[in-house]
Amino acid sequence: MNSYIVKLVFNINIEEGLHRSQFDEQTILINASSLEDAFYKAKTQGKILEEKFSNDKDQSVEWKFIDVVDVFELRSYKMESRCILPHTKPMIQAHLLIIFITVRK
Repeated sequence: MNSYIVKLVFNINIEEGLHRSQFDEQTILINASSLEDAFYKAKTQGKILEEKFSNDKDQSVEWKFIDVVDVFELRSYKMESRCILPHTKPMIQAHLLIIFITVRK
Protein backbone atom coordinates (compact mmCIF):
# COMPACT_ATOMS: atom_id res chain seq x y z
CA MET A 1 0.00 0.00 0.00
CA ASN A 2 1.14 3.52 -0.82
CA SER A 3 -0.17 6.86 0.41
CA TYR A 4 -1.53 9.50 -1.94
CA ILE A 5 -2.51 13.12 -1.49
CA VAL A 6 -5.70 13.86 -3.42
CA LYS A 7 -7.63 17.07 -3.92
CA LEU A 8 -11.45 16.97 -3.94
CA VAL A 9 -13.62 19.87 -5.12
CA PHE A 10 -17.10 20.57 -3.75
CA ASN A 11 -19.73 23.10 -4.86
CA ILE A 12 -21.58 24.71 -1.93
CA ASN A 13 -25.05 26.08 -2.66
CA ILE A 14 -27.38 27.89 -0.26
CA GLU A 15 -31.11 27.87 -1.05
CA GLU A 16 -32.73 31.27 -1.52
CA GLY A 17 -29.52 33.00 -0.52
CA LEU A 18 -28.01 36.06 -2.07
CA HIS A 19 -24.68 34.24 -1.94
CA ARG A 20 -22.52 33.40 -4.90
CA SER A 21 -21.71 29.75 -5.35
CA GLN A 22 -18.77 28.71 -3.24
CA PHE A 23 -16.24 26.01 -3.90
CA ASP A 24 -14.34 24.04 -1.30
CA GLU A 25 -11.09 22.26 -2.14
CA GLN A 26 -10.21 19.51 0.33
CA THR A 27 -6.83 17.84 0.30
CA ILE A 28 -6.93 14.39 1.90
CA LEU A 29 -4.69 11.36 2.29
CA ILE A 30 -5.68 8.02 0.78
CA ASN A 31 -3.95 4.65 1.18
CA ALA A 32 -4.17 2.64 -2.03
CA SER A 33 -2.36 0.02 -4.07
CA SER A 34 -1.97 2.27 -7.15
CA LEU A 35 -2.58 5.78 -8.45
CA GLU A 36 -5.73 4.58 -10.21
CA ASP A 37 -6.99 2.91 -7.01
CA ALA A 38 -6.32 6.16 -5.10
CA PHE A 39 -8.32 8.11 -7.68
CA TYR A 40 -11.36 5.82 -7.35
CA LYS A 41 -11.12 5.73 -3.55
CA ALA A 42 -11.01 9.55 -3.57
CA LYS A 43 -14.12 9.71 -5.77
CA THR A 44 -15.91 7.40 -3.33
CA GLN A 45 -14.80 9.57 -0.39
CA GLY A 46 -16.03 12.69 -2.18
CA LYS A 47 -19.48 11.16 -2.59
CA ILE A 48 -19.51 10.16 1.09
CA LEU A 49 -18.69 13.74 2.10
CA GLU A 50 -21.63 15.21 0.16
CA GLU A 51 -24.10 16.72 2.59
CA LYS A 52 -27.41 18.57 2.82
CA PHE A 53 -28.46 20.43 5.95
CA SER A 54 -30.29 23.52 7.19
CA ASN A 55 -28.22 26.45 8.38
CA ASP A 56 -29.04 28.80 11.27
CA LYS A 57 -31.32 30.83 8.92
CA ASP A 58 -33.26 27.66 8.06
CA GLN A 59 -31.92 27.71 4.50
CA SER A 60 -31.04 24.47 2.78
CA VAL A 61 -27.27 24.13 2.26
CA GLU A 62 -25.89 21.53 -0.13
CA TRP A 63 -22.28 20.38 -0.46
CA LYS A 64 -22.06 18.63 -3.84
CA PHE A 65 -18.96 16.69 -4.84
CA ILE A 66 -17.65 17.80 -8.24
CA ASP A 67 -14.55 15.66 -8.85
CA VAL A 68 -11.01 14.67 -7.92
CA VAL A 69 -8.63 17.22 -9.45
CA ASP A 70 -5.18 16.04 -8.29
CA VAL A 71 -3.56 12.79 -7.12
CA PHE A 72 0.06 12.70 -5.86
CA GLU A 73 1.91 9.72 -4.42
CA LEU A 74 3.65 9.93 -1.04
CA ARG A 75 6.15 7.39 0.20
CA SER A 76 6.24 7.67 4.00
CA TYR A 77 3.01 9.07 5.45
CA LYS A 78 0.32 6.54 6.46
CA MET A 79 -3.04 8.09 7.41
CA GLU A 80 -6.38 7.43 5.71
CA SER A 81 -8.94 10.06 4.58
CA ARG A 82 -7.91 13.04 6.68
CA CYS A 83 -8.54 16.58 5.47
CA ILE A 84 -5.21 18.38 5.27
CA LEU A 85 -5.95 21.78 3.79
CA PRO A 86 -9.55 22.87 3.06
CA HIS A 87 -10.00 25.93 0.89
CA THR A 88 -13.38 27.57 0.24
CA LYS A 89 -13.89 30.43 -2.18
CA PRO A 90 -16.87 32.25 -3.72
CA MET A 91 -17.30 32.19 -7.49
CA ILE A 92 -19.41 34.41 -9.73
CA GLN A 93 -19.43 32.02 -12.69
CA ALA A 94 -19.66 28.73 -10.80
CA HIS A 95 -20.84 26.73 -13.81
CA LEU A 96 -17.60 27.52 -15.68
CA LEU A 97 -15.44 26.07 -12.90
CA ILE A 98 -17.59 22.93 -12.74
CA ILE A 99 -17.27 22.47 -16.51
CA PHE A 100 -13.49 23.04 -16.36
CA ILE A 101 -13.03 20.47 -13.58
CA THR A 102 -15.17 17.77 -15.19
CA VAL A 103 -13.96 18.22 -18.78
CA ARG A 104 -10.21 18.54 -18.21
CA LYS A 105 -9.63 14.78 -17.97
